[in-house]
Amino acid sequence: MIFQRVMSMKTSAQTTYHSNMGKLPDGSPEWLPLVEERLVGAALLSFPEHVTTSASVATPNDFRDPVMGMVWGAMMFLVCPCPLHVAEALEDNNEFHRAGGLPMLVELTRHTSGFLYANEGLESHAALVRREGERRRAVAKIVSEANEKIGSLGNRAYDSLYDRPEFNNLDGEV
Repeated sequence: MIFQRVMSMKTSAQTTYHSNMGKLPDGSPEWLPLVEERLVGAALLSFPEHVTTSASVATPNDFRDPVMGMVWGAMMFLVCPCPLHVAEALEDNNEFHRAGGLPMLVELTRHTSGFLYANEGLESHAALVRREGERRRAVAKIVSEANEKIGSLGNRAYDSLYDRPEFNNLDGEV
């Protein structure tokens, strides 16, 4: 009996936790910025072959944070994706200061989780970033299509209203 109550409480707490997980204004999970930062930070500490593999999973467009996407794009094809080489690549593209400079790159590497996710863990984090990027693009496409349909319906309603004969014979009278 006690075991059943404990299990019931545990299941209830898990359900509450998952249903209360926060969302960012664009609908992304609130943990996504942290995952993006950890992915880039871990990549700065990883062997080049792991970065290359992960770069085939997630593209710079998958990142919610454009700065993280910019850094990811700079490191994708480097022989050595360490902070110094990434800083040079960003500087060559005139994006170095916009990305936060060398201090930001070093800051990304100092988190313990960067060491945990480096190399083999990189690909799974890249998959999370890709999945959320695909979701954001799908939602944006649906919203865009809905706005186009609403706009065309509104134009047709407006046009059909003013195509009526009673509006055409007003001769400037209101």
